[in-house]
Amino acid sequence: MKSPRLYEHVQREGILMLPSRSCLKVYMHRYKSGFGFNSAILAGIARKTKSMDQFKRHGSLIVDEMKLSECLNVGAGGKVSGLVDLGKFTPESDKHVPCDHGLVIMFQPVAGSWHQILGVFASRGNVKAAFLSKILLEAVLAAEKAGLKVDYITADGASWNRSMWHFFGISASPASIKPCVLHPVEKGRSLFFISDFSHLVKCIRNGLLSGTYASTAEGLRVSLQATLDLLKYRHDKCGFTYLLTYRLSQDCLEKLFGIIRQFSGCNDHPTAAQFLLTVNCLSFYDLVKAPPSGNCEGGELTFLLSSEDAARELDTLLDNGKIDEASDVLKKSATLPDHDYPEKMSDSRLVYYMAGYVTRKTVLKNACKDCFDEFLVSADQADEQLATFTKFCDNGGLLYLSEKLFSFVVALEATFSIWFSYNDLQE
Repeated sequence: MKSPRLYEHVQREGILMLPSRSCLKVYMHRYKSGFGFNSAILAGIARKTKSMDQFKRHGSLIVDEMKLSECLNVGAGGKVSGLVDLGKFTPESDKHVPCDHGLVIMFQPVAGSWHQILGVFASRGNVKAAFLSKILLEAVLAAEKAGLKVDYITADGASWNRSMWHFFGISASPASIKPCVLHPVEKGRSLFFISDFSHLVKCIRNGLLSGTYASTAEGLRVSLQATLDLLKYRHDKCGFTYLLTYRLSQDCLEKLFGIIRQFSGCNDHPTAAQFLLTVNCLSFYDLVKAPPSGNCEGGELTFLLSSEDAARELDTLLDNGKIDEASDVLKKSATLPDHDYPEKMSDSRLVYYMAGYVTRKTVLKNACKDCFDEFLVSADQADEQLATFTKFCDNGGLLYLSEKLFSFVVALEATFSIWFSYNDLQE
């Protein structure tokens, strides 16, 4: 959808069955978004990988950053957004500093056209290598726990990414090249590190012009050796017959950044709020979209809207005595149901029968002939199906409602039924 006007036109004309604006607001309110790793997304990945074969689970983690505009926003609850947020790795000195960069970690499979965003973070400048290495290690553990197989990590040739390599023990000299480390999850596997090839070509150009390109040479040695070792590992251990080097690049992440820049209009540097909103929308897109051909449906969004996490968070806050924060959680979760589906509804024949008593209390007290003609009909003119129970109990004194009055009574009954289906009476 290119615009809200197009969405409303498609919904109004019945071209597609689309949810209303209020329903979308409920979904957005229930969907817990924020910087870091989203537990709901990881749970959805775990469901998806249960039906995937081992061949399609292998892939890589791609990490890169994009420039953001500094902008602080104050939400309805008084919470300030637009600050540095690296999850549990956020330094104390940066917790109240505006962010100007967005870091995205994406999983790219070896086979298949889908991609999955695993985590998103906000930083001031580039993420330092010490924190970046911890974030990537946590991403590998989370992806493996969800059923994915992370074989290598791809990043560009920036200096902080080279420093991140050194934190993991990756090195490359003319005499010795170490392109991988022991996998943190499974024995017998290795975790390879690769530099984006297109970025390496650009670095070679810049290095030839400047005359100093030692880091580029290191990236070339590591990437070439890692590619050869990765091909051998997948051929011998995983049954692959060939390896597409296109899957070793970070082109898919660059495409994602292009979508983010165009999402809120042509904006090369979106704000942190715009960046987070776009990434959250795209993070579950591949989990629920239907295939372009075939007769199977897409996934479901219900796992993203689950209230189990909110209940668990509420219990933790209450156990720790944080009453104010628990109250905020309750206010956020106090939303109406997605649709007005009452749990219990009265039988229409019984409603028709009981409405006759209400009509007797009001209409018969007046001598208005128009009221009789508008609200009451004879037994022969009454709806045959609705008046079945009334005729069964009629011994010569029951009233039969008109269609207009019965529609009004049904609307009242449905309103009360919906309310008391989701709300408890207090004594």
